[in-house]
Amino acid sequence: MSPLPAPAPGAHAPLGSVGPGAATWHGAVLAFKRRLLEHALASTAGNRTHAARALGLPRTYLLRLINDLGVAAPPAAGATHRRAGADTSAPVSERGGLSLTEPPASRGPR
Repeated sequence: MSPLPAPAPGAHAPLGSVGPGAATWHGAVLAFKRRLLEHALASTAGNRTHAARALGLPRTYLLRLINDLGVAAPPAAGATHRRAGADTSAPVSERGGLSLTEPPASRGPR
């Protein structure tokens, strides 16, 4: 990999131009992290697992950063959420899932 070219004299943008609240080192780092997370989430269609993998972060840490930095994460494509008021009174097996309270169906003789 070739080294980056040296910047031209006077080519540096003022630190305050990085974004609002970025007039300090800490503010600039937070603004960079926020933009990086937003880009990763946009490029993975909101899939947080894929975004974390692309950034080389554990998914739980990505979720914490999203929350701490106030990043507006888009909903993941194809994400399904439990509807408010959904009927959860039926046994799980009747809703198409496994039940921990009902014995498994017999497989027959072994």
